[in-house]
Amino acid sequence: MPEEIEEILDIKKDDIETLSLEETLKLKNIYRYPRIIGGILQGSEAIIGTGNYILRFKGDTGLWLGNATFGSAPFRVNMAGDVVANSILINGRSGQTIADAINASGNLITDIINARLDTSAKQILDAFTFGTSGAIQMITDANNGLWLSPNGILGKKAGATTFAINTSGDATFAGTLSAAIGTLGKITSAELITGNFQRDDFHWFTLFESIDGFDTSGTNTATTTISTFYVSLQTGTTSSSKANLIKCPFYLYSTYFTWDKNREFKTKIEKSATTNQNLWITMGKIDTNRHIGFKVINDILYATMANGTNEEIINLGTSSNPVDLRVVWVAGSGATFYVNETNRGTLSTYLPSGITDAGETLHIEILNTAAENKEIRVSMWDFWQAS
Repeated sequence: MPEEIEEILDIKKDDIETLSLEETLKLKNIYRYPRIIGGILQGSEAIIGTGNYILRFKGDTGLWLGNATFGSAPFRVNMAGDVVANSILINGRSGQTIADAINASGNLITDIINARLDTSAKQILDAFTFGTSGAIQMITDANNGLWLSPNGILGKKAGATTFAINTSGDATFAGTLSAAIGTLGKITSAELITGNFQRDDFHWFTLFESIDGFDTSGTNTATTTISTFYVSLQTGTTSSSKANLIKCPFYLYSTYFTWDKNREFKTKIEKSATTNQNLWITMGKIDTNRHIGFKVINDILYATMANGTNEEIINLGTSSNPVDLRVVWVAGSGATFYVNETNRGTLSTYLPSGITDAGETLHIEILNTAAENKEIRVSMWDFWQAS
């Protein structure tokens, strides 16, 4: 057998370098380059091709092709799975497209234009939906900036919350709130500071501590009296008797009160009967004279308004007793009527205007239509006119 091997080597001696077993073992070629054993490729290094036209694997380096040196190969994968490639296609998108859109730090560097966002025009085109913890952040760091989320708006400076508004409308401000005008339902404050507390509107409120200065004139057996709890208007038992309670600050203010400004009144009344009576609770006068308010015919409550010539009404049906009454007048537009703080309708046809009868900021009267005593009781009157 050794003689036959020598003959073969002699035939190929110009083409194949002959190595002794010792040299082969010394170069570790038996273990370095792969062998096929039992259908499995074994070895620590493999090379296909020559020069830079090569596919190569090395156990302590990785897999690469296109260059004899791993670090210069245009495609390479190290043993940790990190991939370097000059170009790649991911789900139909080229790696170059992705690289052009995102820089090495992972930041978006190109414009987005789609149905929701146009970064080129700096416009949000449609709604974005956030999770419970999602937010739009305009911040310099975690302690300074503005957060807008589904829970509300939050502002911070140096770690301290400077203002917050939640989705229920509750607002907290650490600084000064300034506005030329505003409407607040309620102000709660440890200290109220103002440069000028003077007001230009007119507000009058009375619990009828006295009825001095009121017109309490009546007819026949009618009387108007005051007690600790209320002011009482009674007709007595003579038919067609009428009791009045009227307030009209006219002297030097004849042009101050006007239907051409917004105004309101609020009161609460209690009546003693449900038949044979006419009651009026208004600002202004009654019937077709200029007025806005309520009237009761027997037990039926009406909203009423007149412009000096014509009266219009809304039948509000029977009401509770006692009953809260409120009117909100918008000058030149109409009056809205509330019964027990429920909106019961608006009158807007025969609108009073000018100053005639506008000075009567309170007008209450009761008339009996039979020889029976009728009474109405009132404990409070609240009147307001805009500036």
